[in-house]
Amino acid sequence: MGRIAQKLTKTVLREAGKVKRAGKGFTDGLPFDLPTFEELAKELHDPQHVLYVSAQQFSSAVAETFSVEPEFAEYAAIVGKAEGEYIPDGPPISPLTRSFFTMWAFFDVRFGADQESIGSCLLDLLRAMSGPELMVGTLEKLNDSRMGIYEHVGCEGPRVRLRELLSGDEFVCYSASGYQGQTGELWYVRLGPPVAESFDYHIVLT
Repeated sequence: MGRIAQKLTKTVLREAGKVKRAGKGFTDGLPFDLPTFEELAKELHDPQHVLYVSAQQFSSAVAETFSVEPEFAEYAAIVGKAEGEYIPDGPPISPLTRSFFTMWAFFDVRFGADQESIGSCLLDLLRAMSGPELMVGTLEKLNDSRMGIYEHVGCEGPRVRLRELLSGDEFVCYSASGYQGQTGELWYVRLGPPVAESFDYHIVLT
């Protein structure tokens, strides 16, 4: 656990009181209203996608809540500058999607002496609070994810088979955007691996 995550965890646990009630106290204390799994399931068509979107939204809420703290000043400066340059409020319109940017901001941007990320801080916090196993597992996979270049090598029913150019590994994927593409296309995307053993496919997240 990095130094920023340690301080964040101590602060949250201290304010929450007893560790066994920390999870509820932490959630109740954040100024946001996240949709439930049931609400997300009505909008999305894949159970793994529901979990990944929920984890991303939780990360967004944490980033918004704690980015004003001194420990996160470096992070706020990095992301604030990048957002102004690559996700402007007006023309010219950026080719980067908001999903791409937020995934980068939460799970790729490193800051502090221990080179932590928002995702790693949140993961350490949830582990210390014995957070929901499924959420912890999903965040672990997001923290380990990265962008990659893949070749579209065909479809398998409603899913797409992608081959990573660097490793040659192939993955059967659910495309969260609904776009299935055509064989031979190159995709620059982030894949979310199966969140449980009962799933045998990845999720194209960005």
